Amino acid sequence: MKVMTLAQRTCIDVANVESVSIQLIAAIVLAVVFGISATAKSREMDRTRSGIDALTSTSMPFATAHVLVATETLVAVGLVLPRTRELGALAALGLLAIFSALIVRSLTAGRKPVCFCFGSLSTQPLSSLDLYRNGALAVLAVVTLVA
Repeated sequence: MKVMTLAQRTCIDVANVESVSIQLIAAIVLAVVFGISATAKSREMDRTRSGIDALTSTSMPFATAHVLVATETLVAVGLVLPRTRELGALAALGLLAIFSALIVRSLTAGRKPVCFCFGSLSTQPLSSLDLYRNGALAVLAVVTLVA
């Protein structure tokens, strides 16, 4: 049996706390972002449907809008709960990948519809900045998974 000094145990505990803190902060930031997005979209479902219609070729923007709001809400909740944090981070990565693919498709086609990514909180046309934002959020999701 190896005996550790108090200093050695303290160092190990501090390193573990830092890792957990970074993971928790990343998860909370992501949860807040997805929560704000879901709330803003749910308050203006007509604009959300219009945004989905402009960005996708779905024939059911009404159903898609409701599913999107519900999914973002579940991701936000999943990120906050310890037992579902990893699943929430994976779901966040999936949504961010889908959003980014739709943005790239729209931009490469020369279309720049207004991004209702955060409901009426975001009224600017799509741009590469939206991809950078999604990339930064994806980094937070990865940190949540591996920290």
